[in-house]
Amino acid sequence: MENKITESISLLLKKLSFNRQIFLGIVLSLIFVAGAISWIRSTTQQEHPTYALPVLYPVPDFSLIERSGNSIKLPDLIGKVWITNFFFTRCRDTCPLQSFRLSQLQQAFAEEPNVRLVSITVDPEWDTPEILTQYANKFHADSKRWLFLTGDKEVIYELALQGFRLAIRDTREREHDHSTHRNPNGSLSSGGILLHSSRFVLVDRKGNIRGYYQSKERRDIEMLRRHVRVLLKDEG
Repeated sequence: MENKITESISLLLKKLSFNRQIFLGIVLSLIFVAGAISWIRSTTQQEHPTYALPVLYPVPDFSLIERSGNSIKLPDLIGKVWITNFFFTRCRDTCPLQSFRLSQLQQAFAEEPNVRLVSITVDPEWDTPEILTQYANKFHADSKRWLFLTGDKEVIYELALQGFRLAIRDTREREHDHSTHRNPNGSLSSGGILLHSSRFVLVDRKGNIRGYYQSKERRDIEMLRRHVRVLLKDEG
């Protein structure tokens, strides 16, 4: 009789131990699933933040010449999310880094047909369409997705200062009002005889400026990528 009781107790303990293992396994599985869901939500929020980007300023209409020789106006970019910068091909300071960053962005959004990159020279007297083509080729710029613009110098400087609200100055000139203006939205960066902002500007499908990003800072570039996707999603 005692042996049977002992066997029964032993069997019961084994069942309880087995059930406890099952219970612990279920608990651990639930914890893992909850952690995975939390990580996915966190990642999604980083890629597509729920907050709305502020609408800063409308880009005024303009007419410039692309490296292809074609005229580019603001309506040609309506419906696209675009990133613009000001540079010049003889620049040895921030411009090479700006162009490198843009080449990375071109690759990052290679599958997005509604993204454009727009580089505008601040040295149009030198940067002809032919010169711009040579420069663009160094960075493997897609002619349909990455535009290089030149044109009348007064128009470009007015567009930079009043339209994109970025600092720009030609040190070869005398102190004119437009050349001495300094705007908090763009820090001055030196490139030989020209001074210009090194910031990228994000523009939405309606032609409104939505943000400024320092091309030197990796955090800004990552933020820019996320904000481009926000605009593509919100306005798609």
